[in-house]
Amino acid sequence: MSFISHFYEALERYTPTALPGLAITLFLSSEWRWKYSSTLEKLTEMPVQVHEVPVYHDNMFVEPWILQLATEIDQCLQEADLKYEVSLPTKS
Repeated sequence: MSFISHFYEALERYTPTALPGLAITLFLSSEWRWKYSSTLEKLTEMPVQVHEVPVYHDNMFVEPWILQLATEIDQCLQEADLKYEVSLPTKS
């Protein structure tokens, strides 16, 4: 069986499971924004954060758009760090 066959077989069998407290952040190109479905919302009790990068999907990972995407991802990570900051024990 080929890799592609295994992929499609796994895709057919896969059933996502909701995880309490799971935060989902989705980055989409403009052209894919309309394809976004509410399926992800079934996996979380929180609203799904959707960030749109104003470019076609094929160009999303080339300059200058990759820099915009990286900036948005960095901002989301910083917000998550602040929101879920964990105090680590210090060595005595």
